[in-house]
Amino acid sequence: MNNIDKYDIIRLTGYSKTQAQRLMRQAKALMVSKGFDWYAGKRISRIPAQAVEEILGYKITAKNDIIEPVQNVGTVHKEISHDSN
Repeated sequence: MNNIDKYDIIRLTGYSKTQAQRLMRQAKALMVSKGFDWYAGKRISRIPAQAVEEILGYKITAKNDIIEPVQNVGTVHKEISHDSN
């Protein structure tokens, strides 16, 4: 399960701090309504990304994040040519 906080929401969606905080509150309320009473606490600062995605209606990915391209550098496929001379 991928957990995010308000700073991740700001970075991944471009929303303001206030909008990210509002999304966090809504997502925590959603989790509580699904029976996860753990998220009722005021000091809980990380929530499942799926809860935020459910509210927004689209998937949040780190595709444009600077870390992902660096991780993908090691997965470059090399073409090997076999010449028979």
